[in-house]
Amino acid sequence: HRRYWHQLALINEAIVDVTQQIANASDQLENYEAMLTSDTGIQYTDTQIANVELEPSIQTFQAELNQLKTERKAMLREGVTPEHRTVRRLDNRIAATEQEMADVREQKLRKLFDAELDSLRTGISGLRAEEVELTDRAQTLVKRLVDTTRILGQIEEYDRQINSLRDQISTQRSIQDELEKKNPDNIGRITLYSGSTPCV
Repeated sequence: HRRYWHQLALINEAIVDVTQQIANASDQLENYEAMLTSDTGIQYTDTQIANVELEPSIQTFQAELNQLKTERKAMLREGVTPEHRTVRRLDNRIAATEQEMADVREQKLRKLFDAELDSLRTGISGLRAEEVELTDRAQTLVKRLVDTTRILGQIEEYDRQINSLRDQISTQRSIQDELEKKNPDNIGRITLYSGSTPCV
């Protein structure tokens, strides 16, 4: 009986925890889905941006940009003017590389965003399934507790009846003992006078 109560308490704690997780994940999912239809578009988090910046392709673009910018600075130091076709050619390459890197960064950010969105939806579904399972287990335990309590109540009633019967038997024995203590004398008197006639 106590074991059932302990198990039920643990399950109730788990249900509260899962319910809170569902609420938190649902809030986050709502924010993600709102950004999909927002006029301002998706606002990526600092963590998402930092993760994408560590992508090998982005690192490659960044290294190429650094090299092109270093070459441009060297040319300017040598006296080549910004209007020179060589510098302009470098400027075009830098701009094209920056645009390509921005496009790839956006693609990767969106891919990461969509993956997190799917993960939230899957996670919430899993949590809800877990919540249903825990609730079913709790209801099963409650039924067992009710059955056990009823059985214990029946046992207590049987014990009460048995104790009552024992009291009745004890009372009857006490009465019988009292009668047996009184009856031997009476029986003796009857036996003593039954065989003779009284003298006149």
